[in-house]
Amino acid sequence: MRHMDVEQRFAKIDRRLDAITKIIRFGMKLVAQTADKQKENSHEIRALIDAQQRSEEKLDRLMEALLKQQSNGHQ
Repeated sequence: MRHMDVEQRFAKIDRRLDAITKIIRFGMKLVAQTADKQKENSHEIRALIDAQQRSEEKLDRLMEALLKQQSNGHQ
């Protein structure tokens, strides 16, 4: 009887270890996916920053051009 109890305990431990292994593998996949998404987001944010900088430069040029003109319409 004692031998049977030991085998049952080992079987229970094996099932738990299998479950833990599956959880760890799933977690590792999530970490990899998260890292990929972060890289993708970083590229998108960089593109937005670049676009904003270009817009600001264009606005600055427009403001300079408008300031060079006479404000009352006379030349």
